[in-house]
Amino acid sequence: MKLHRLGNPNADIVLIQPVDDHDMEGIENEVSVIAESCGRAFFLIACQVEDWNKDLSPWKAPAVFGKEDFGDGAEKTLSEILDLCSDEGKTYYIGGYSLAGLFALWAAFQTDRFSGVAAASPSVWFPGFLDYMKDQKIQTDSVYLSLGDKEEKTRNPVMATVGEKIRETYEVLKDTGVRCLLEWNEGNHFKEPDIRTAKAFAWLMENRKKTVRVVAAIIRDGDRIFATQRGYGAFKDGWEFPGGKIEEGETPQEALRREIREELDAEIAVGDLLLTVEYDYPEFHLSMDCFWSGLAKGSKMKLLEHEAAKWLSIEELDSVNWLPADIKVVKAIKKTFSLKNDIVTIVE
Repeated sequence: MKLHRLGNPNADIVLIQPVDDHDMEGIENEVSVIAESCGRAFFLIACQVEDWNKDLSPWKAPAVFGKEDFGDGAEKTLSEILDLCSDEGKTYYIGGYSLAGLFALWAAFQTDRFSGVAAASPSVWFPGFLDYMKDQKIQTDSVYLSLGDKEEKTRNPVMATVGEKIRETYEVLKDTGVRCLLEWNEGNHFKEPDIRTAKAFAWLMENRKKTVRVVAAIIRDGDRIFATQRGYGAFKDGWEFPGGKIEEGETPQEALRREIREELDAEIAVGDLLLTVEYDYPEFHLSMDCFWSGLAKGSKMKLLEHEAAKWLSIEELDSVNWLPADIKVVKAIKKTFSLKNDIVTIVE
């Protein structure tokens, strides 16, 4: 797989797009259209595959045009793509045109790494794919679908089902609660693929949920980490790291000290940032700065909002039911300790 990187490498939004030689001819125009359509900074990684029909197909299927059958290389391709999506502080969208659009849809059934799917004129006529969608659970909550209004008017009996299949795909996704748009473009399958793909990615970026910025304290005592159990709301009884929303005018560190006073009646010293978690809940996007912290000298904790709390050793971190966003924090903590890389700097 050959990688082409375009856009702002420091952006917190990363677009992943499998491409072929033809797609590369229009990739710069696609990037320009995305930039003009959306006011957000982004970084696009175009992943140029070697064998289109093999590398992007989820399973083997007979040829529907020409003589080249479809392979089953999608799993290997996705594994390579996921290696590009390791930054927990980034938001990743996957998308593409034609078979790459189908691959993007399929990928969202394999992993929750992608916050949205941009499927422009996807090959949803692919044998068995619609039935697969009905039997599996998609792991993203935003999907853009599009099709040319002349694409289903073809003599090929398999590809002629694309209109019916994409309408049904849209209904299946809507019924599962996915935020989904089906847009009809003028023309056949080969008209303006770069612009159609750009519209798909731009829609995902423009329709990001409201972002709620919060902070969390990873309060450490030697090799023990302090965990609290939520006593209210939709995630009652789930375990989390204490903290809360950043108020206007506060720095993350100021917000964290205030929240710990309000929740635990304690003073803490805030240390280094471990990671920033980006996580999509059904109603909002969470951006959570997670700081190593320690109790200030002489300070003791008292539960004012949580229903329970406990100190957990690194080996015990998986013994409680963490809230979805906090699972990423747990993974980062365990990785830090496994590397024996003590990055904690706490200033009294």
